[in-house]
Amino acid sequence: MDFVALASLVSIVCRITLDEGFMSTAAISAKVEALLQTLISLPDKEARDHVTDCILNDMGQHLHAPNLQSQLLTHLVPTSPTACNLRIKLAFMFLLGPESSSLLPNIPSTNLLDALTAHLASSPYFDTSPRNARTLNYAHLRARTSLLDIAISDGHQPQSFAAVDNEGITEPIFNASVDSLADAIKAKYTSISDSGASHMMRTEAKDALVAVYLRVMVA
Repeated sequence: MDFVALASLVSIVCRITLDEGFMSTAAISAKVEALLQTLISLPDKEARDHVTDCILNDMGQHLHAPNLQSQLLTHLVPTSPTACNLRIKLAFMFLLGPESSSLLPNIPSTNLLDALTAHLASSPYFDTSPRNARTLNYAHLRARTSLLDIAISDGHQPQSFAAVDNEGITEPIFNASVDSLADAIKAKYTSISDSGASHMMRTEAKDALVAVYLRVMVA
């Protein structure tokens, strides 16, 4: 297989998903999504790994606009384990930086949640305090909230808290990390004021944060 040609094809398909006007046509969007799914589900493992590496190295390293990051993941449909894992890795890379991708398989689940909690607390992009209300880009906040939702995924809960290889994670420790993340999300949406019909971007960003908070608390 020509891996150079394969990498070029993957790059082109990913960039097509970023064209909002082009992807607004349902028939085209479905075809592009199906092609992308085919590429990341190739039967040959070496080719499949090459495709995912190309996406991580290309999009994960060079795609910086939050709205485009969110749009890419919207069209990367989670219909397979490979697609789900790739979406989570990209979401972490977009939120925490490209270097976070290499850490994902190697750090405990609570550390993943704690890293997201720390990011919410420190990132200026999630600073929803009233003093930042006039300068915060709420469209970008909504996009980053969708990335946060994907990064949280299923909470990265261990299959068994009693497992020997569970890195010492107990159920109370895991639940405490979940609660801390939920509290951080709640603090962000409760700080958003002046939401309503006159500030639709703020309202949509706030609603997105509320939806993620409820999913974390309930699921």
